[in-house]
Amino acid sequence: VEIHKLEAIIEAILFTMGESVEVEKIAAAIGHDAKTTKKLIHNLMDKYEKLKARLKELGSVLVSFSGGIDSTFLLTAAVEVLGDNACAVTGADESFPERELEFTRDYCREKGIRHYIVRTDPMKYEGCRNNTVKRCYYCKKSLFAQELKLADKIGVSYVAEGSNADDSSDY
Repeated sequence: VEIHKLEAIIEAILFTMGESVEVEKIAAAIGHDAKTTKKLIHNLMDKYEKLKARLKELGSVLVSFSGGIDSTFLLTAAVEVLGDNACAVTGADESFPERELEFTRDYCREKGIRHYIVRTDPMKYEGCRNNTVKRCYYCKKSLFAQELKLADKIGVSYVAEGSNADDSSDY
């Protein structure tokens, strides 16, 4: 699925959380007929309900929040289910654009979500410095280690991040 089609599907999910849907408009946006689109929306809503049930089981969660579509979706779901027991953390280093950091701050402020920033230095880690194929793995590993420490410090039971099946081959 092309990125713009995926975004349209996710927008459809977010739209269906509280309002009726004009299926024909969504179908046109993703290039399917209305019947197929209804099935897609139903399937995705089932998955969304499973996600919410899993988040509820966790009790509290710190969402690794980059401001991208995946982590924004996950954070939105976590806040919907857990309220104040959901919070966000953004890992920022010298390569993380300031405008994206500002977006995460503004988003959380506007939504009333507790937000933490973890300053990272990937160059401290040999796996990142060597710029190998696995550099993203090493960078995320170091970031998640810091996020786990933060979660423990603030009394949050779990850390979650918004990778999806499509990301599994990235590193």
